Amino acid sequence: MPEWSLRAQQRVQGGTPEDFERRQALLRDGEALLAAGDALAAESAFDRAALMLHAADTEIALVRTYMQLGQFRRALAFCAHTAGVHRDVVAAAALYVWLLHAGGQQAVALRRLEEAERLYPDEGLLQALRQQITSAWPRADGLLRALPARLAPYAAQALTVRSAQVSGTATLLPDGRTALAPLQVLTGARTIWLRNGLGQTSLAHRESDDTTTGLALLTLAQPATPLPQAAPPALDPFGGRPGYTVEYASRPDAAADWPLLRLGFLGPAGRDATTRALGLDLPPGTRGGPVLDEAGRLVGIAAPGAGRDRLLPVSLLRERHPGALGVGSNVNAPRVAPDEAYERGLGLALQVIVAV
Repeated sequence: MPEWSLRAQQRVQGGTPEDFERRQALLRDGEALLAAGDALAAESAFDRAALMLHAADTEIALVRTYMQLGQFRRALAFCAHTAGVHRDVVAAAALYVWLLHAGGQQAVALRRLEEAERLYPDEGLLQALRQQITSAWPRADGLLRALPARLAPYAAQALTVRSAQVSGTATLLPDGRTALAPLQVLTGARTIWLRNGLGQTSLAHRESDDTTTGLALLTLAQPATPLPQAAPPALDPFGGRPGYTVEYASRPDAAADWPLLRLGFLGPAGRDATTRALGLDLPPGTRGGPVLDEAGRLVGIAAPGAGRDRLLPVSLLRERHPGALGVGSNVNAPRVAPDEAYERGLGLALQVIVAV
């Protein structure tokens, strides 16, 4: 144990009740700020608590704060430290497994889960975690949404409409103000909200329906905080290139979740731009999420099709919505790791929440 950490523990655990209460108050304040959508202020509160005591509860809270700041790579790296150092805290292990799985590292996540299960046999949190990450569309419910682990972001705008539910995924376009969603996820919707992976939620207005692409154009009433993104390429990707999708699990309520990244290889071109095969091996779903190339650039939208999923490429989207996608970049971009692709997807993939 580092000398500074030992001194901190002696000061808090062996100090006055006021010392202990001051740290607890910082943790409560940080959690309240995070729930209210002020992740920067929450980070400051948790940092101050961390200076008082090297403890897992503070580090877990910081990991979730980094996620709500859109900093997945930072969150994943710090969570690896937390799970490794605080091996006596099952919540740290559970959060690390969930982040690995959500970020496309499913095989690694399962190995880490097996290690945790050997350390914590018959642990209810891990049993619930296994049940979800071995399903096609894992969702954080019940124990998985409880503190301290809480495997989901807070929704900055709580939706109290009783009939509201997450029906699928939409893709935020580069202009930051409009999004595209599959028509089928909007069936019967009286009200529509869109929410990104940071928990930022906005009412959305349905501008138009495009039967050629099967997508609806939506306008956000409150554009979300932009995350760093690479400009979409000018040309569509070749078949066989690596690619990613980022999508949300549907759910019968309006709770916030982190999206799921899946990777594979993009399919070949079809007879025309509307019939191109997606290529990625995905479980059945409504689709609608962004498709990224190996450089983490938006190259299209995943769409359902008759018998196979389709890729609606940027050339088609640019033709249908020129103002939202711009001209496109001809600059060659370097390949990015899956964690960076997921970080970009946190801002591009949107939960579609409808009230019917």
